[in-house]
Amino acid sequence: MGTGKDFEAGHYRLAFVKMAGWLSLALVLIFVLGVVSRLVLFPLRTAHKVIDSAEGVVDRTVDPDNVIYNYEWFKRTHQDVLAFDDQIKMAQESLDRFVAEAGPRKNWKMWDAIERDRLASVVFGLKNQRRSVVAEYNAKAKMVNRTIFRLGSPDALPTAME
Repeated sequence: MGTGKDFEAGHYRLAFVKMAGWLSLALVLIFVLGVVSRLVLFPLRTAHKVIDSAEGVVDRTVDPDNVIYNYEWFKRTHQDVLAFDDQIKMAQESLDRFVAEAGPRKNWKMWDAIERDRLASVVFGLKNQRRSVVAEYNAKAKMVNRTIFRLGSPDALPTAME
């Protein structure tokens, strides 16, 4: 038969095992509640982030410095395209004048051909630069957060350029 000490030791062991079981159950329940709450609250947290993101875009779009920058960019780029038109016209006139003054091509010397190619390259390069600037203008003009900077003035800028 056991002594009183054996009974006490067994009683404490049983109490410890019960307590460890309850503690384990509590930890599992906390973990399950945490996972369930994350799953339940995920749509709300996502919606909140979407709203915050949209609010951030609006704040950055209507920031006074951004408004001025975008308006000036559209205005400056529009003027750049108009300047390219003039430059292309002048370069094309130079090329046409050279070809007309150089006489028939069969009488050209090597330097005449080189000069004609140089002038044609200038025209070609200016046209390519203009196309790049127009493409960037059109891309930015289609952006929702930049459209407002082209409109609303008496001399409203074009929505697209060709």
